[in-house]
Amino acid sequence: MSRILGPEWGGSIGILFALANAINGSLNVVGFCQTLQDTMKNYGGYTIVDGGDNDTRILGTILMIIVWGLCGLGAKYEMLVHLTVSIGYAYKMLITRSIFIVDPTRTCGYFGSGFGQFFRRQLYRS
Repeated sequence: MSRILGPEWGGSIGILFALANAINGSLNVVGFCQTLQDTMKNYGGYTIVDGGDNDTRILGTILMIIVWGLCGLGAKYEMLVHLTVSIGYAYKMLITRSIFIVDPTRTCGYFGSGFGQFFRRQLYRS
């Protein structure tokens, strides 16, 4: 930014971008930790200390140490972890859509299991 706008404007905008990136990262960590904490409570009743803010702090600290270690290894390993997680998500979606839908008439999401049928019904109404 500073090369395009000059050091006065580019520097101040760069500082704002850096601050926004730091806030975004911290909110992502807190959101992940709260979701993990709720999942631990709902499936097994596990808590670390009190089941509240202290658990979020402990989980957040552990997550940040893992993320810092990963960033310290370099972009190659970050990309490898990103690819592994993406393949895991795709596999999970494939398996859950093909095996765990017991009743095919049960709706899933806004449009149900068959979006094509829904679209054809809406398009060719009589």
